[in-house]
Amino acid sequence: MAPYTTIPLSSATTSGNSPITVNAGAWVTVHATDTSSTVQDEIWLYAYNPNATAIDMSVRVNQTVIGFSTTMARYSIPAYGTLLVVPGIPFSGAYGGTVTIQCYALTGANPVHVYGYVNRIS
Repeated sequence: MAPYTTIPLSSATTSGNSPITVNAGAWVTVHATDTSSTVQDEIWLYAYNPNATAIDMSVRVNQTVIGFSTTMARYSIPAYGTLLVVPGIPFSGAYGGTVTIQCYALTGANPVHVYGYVNRIS
């Protein structure tokens, strides 16, 4: 098995597991992979809803160089609940660009908090 290092999501504001706030109205980048196609980022991503009603959230994958973008999944995050939204899926850079994982809250004015970690496999 290739060696790996656990690292924080690239958009986390500290080296720990700080949450990334996702609001309705704009896609938020939560992680960008390395540009190398030989380095894989195994992404584990959780969404927490601190609100009294469920909030819908989408997760998408983008590759900037070739212009690829697809919505991977749509979830209903339960009130006061936590949900695993990216279960250790590996991504790697391609064509000299990064792959970004983004989230978008579809409903409500209240935010969803996204947190997780990356196992970088080289």
